[in-house]
Amino acid sequence: MESLVFSGPNSITIEDGIVRGLAAVYYDGSADTECQPYPDGTFERIAPGAFDNALKRGGDVIATFDHNQKNLLGRTRSSTLKLTPGARGIEVELKLPDTQLGRDVKCLIERGDLHGFSFTGKPGKTAFAREAGKRVLTIQDFQSIAEIGIVVTPWYSGAKIKRGWHEEEEKRWEDYQDSLRRIELVKNLK
Repeated sequence: MESLVFSGPNSITIEDGIVRGLAAVYYDGSADTECQPYPDGTFERIAPGAFDNALKRGGDVIATFDHNQKNLLGRTRSSTLKLTPGARGIEVELKLPDTQLGRDVKCLIERGDLHGFSFTGKPGKTAFAREAGKRVLTIQDFQSIAEIGIVVTPWYSGAKIKRGWHEEEEKRWEDYQDSLRRIELVKNLK
């Protein structure tokens, strides 16, 4: 499965140039911890602990503004980005650079214009179920996390979904839909 972009219902805080927040949250039964980003109506949830293996594996994760690698804000390899598995999800601590971009992002966070994190990761084990008449995809494990982004429009905004489609996201969506069709075919063969 291709890497997908996800966002978390959270707030960003900033103090002394350090941005803190949750890049993604685990499903806890509340509407704030699930989303419905897919046109077919499927709800998506992230199981508690789903990031643990990816974080243990390590690897260099970058932090960007709005998922654009040209807008690099930090990375784990240089210790300017710290990712920690928490009880609610991935806890983020990002030291903003003293660059024009870093200063702009800091200003936008302080004004309240930016308030959400997002991440790009490669899902591993997933499960589909029907609950109370709705189709639910639960991501139980992530193989990797490639990027954390401070974003203008996160997928989640509290319990509401806001998603801006871009060409790359459209391609990811098509790849995801192809994967779903293959999973359904295999299920029907059993």
